[in-house]
Amino acid sequence: MIKNERQLRITRTKVEEFKEYLSTLEKEKESSKNPVLTGIEESAIRGQIEELENQISEYESLWGAHIPIPELKSFEEIPKALIRARISLGLSQKDLAERMGLKEQQIQRYEADEYRAASLARVREFISQLNIKISKQAEPWQEGMTYENLFQRLGSAGIDPNFAITKILPPELAKELEAKGKDTQMDKTAIEVAQRIGSVYGWTPDQILGPESLQIDMSRLGNVQFKLRRNANRSRVVAQAFYSHYLALLVLQACSELPVRPLPRNPYEIYKSITKVGQPISLDNALRHVWSLGMPILALVDSGGTQGTHFKEGLRSVLVLNDSTAYQARFMFVLFHEFWHAAVHQNDDRQRSFVLEEFQDLPSGNKETDNEEHIANEFAGAVLLGRNPNKLVKMCYDESQGDLLKMKQAVQLVAAREMVPVDVLANIVAFRLAEEGANWWGAANNLQTTNPEMPRVAGRILAEFIDPTRIAPSDLDLLRRAIRLLEVREA
Repeated sequence: MIKNERQLRITRTKVEEFKEYLSTLEKEKESSKNPVLTGIEESAIRGQIEELENQISEYESLWGAHIPIPELKSFEEIPKALIRARISLGLSQKDLAERMGLKEQQIQRYEADEYRAASLARVREFISQLNIKISKQAEPWQEGMTYENLFQRLGSAGIDPNFAITKILPPELAKELEAKGKDTQMDKTAIEVAQRIGSVYGWTPDQILGPESLQIDMSRLGNVQFKLRRNANRSRVVAQAFYSHYLALLVLQACSELPVRPLPRNPYEIYKSITKVGQPISLDNALRHVWSLGMPILALVDSGGTQGTHFKEGLRSVLVLNDSTAYQARFMFVLFHEFWHAAVHQNDDRQRSFVLEEFQDLPSGNKETDNEEHIANEFAGAVLLGRNPNKLVKMCYDESQGDLLKMKQAVQLVAAREMVPVDVLANIVAFRLAEEGANWWGAANNLQTTNPEMPRVAGRILAEFIDPTRIAPSDLDLLRRAIRLLEVREA
């Protein structure tokens, strides 16, 4: 957009230069060794000439025409409207500066970045001076509102400010906010912040910056089932679910060509499909097998109080797992626990969300829910052990004679004798004891095998299955940071 006479002169000069170059191309086209390439270049130059001539025509027709600016419906329209209003009134940047009691260079800076550095209070002054009409929706901000106030509003809706800055906002925008400081009055940067966060949570910038309290609309997730941990912050769990769901939709978009296959519900068939003879299930093979069935897996850094979430969109499900645990068996256990939920509901045409609480918080007291969780855990255990988990647990009970102090040694003995992974068996035993009201998770954790490479493995496999060109660059950046993956395969 041309904003002053100097830019107008420069643009006219560029048009003439392009036309001269185009004339040269046309003369050389017949003798060119590669007429196709020359033709492509010629077409590109013509397009640039047309674009610049449109900008010149727009500026000349608008200058001094006193064309009223239509009432603005959104705050996002204001920056360009301020520039158009000045031009329409026949005011130079110097003229407007004198009216506002500012220097011409200040107006130039404001318009150069479309009022990004102007405080909202200053924007109000320009709106009044240029007689721009705005609707209530376009003027929601409060006088003197700072960035701290903005993040307090987000926090009240369950969005942790640090999470929003590090996970949702792009790094360059996060640095800009840090440089401004929390006590700085909001300026146009706040609009970009609101746009980024609003895209995830379904809010407009007007809603985020407005006086009304922020509420997350649960209906946007469809038919949702939450199973909260005791003492969990429900608003934060909901906010995390929205973030996870947004990322899940991005992955679905990027793997839409991935065939969707029926999800098996026989755990022993899955075990045989994944393992080699005499070998336990590996993380790499487990993840690849689930992906091969058309079910994407996202391993996120931030759990938001959950270990696993299952989202269903149409015929395809997405599993969102928390990779903050370093225990490989625990991670795979949650993977196949959520797999079971997806398999059970694969023919349900409604969107569902299942959030798994921490193991230590089971049982919940809800008979139907506890039974479903019990079955899901039995399934996960059977997949990872390749054996009936009930029989193995009974062996551990018999070996320890019901004494919890002897249970750790019993689990180790049974795992060695039956040639099953001790960490997986420990998880099954701990869950069974939790159902009976006993807490054996500390001992179970001591038998776990850590794998710090889990996030890298999960991210690398995801990158192999998705087509990043199907995702907008800003969303691809969001996904990369969510899964701690710096590079995604280019198609």
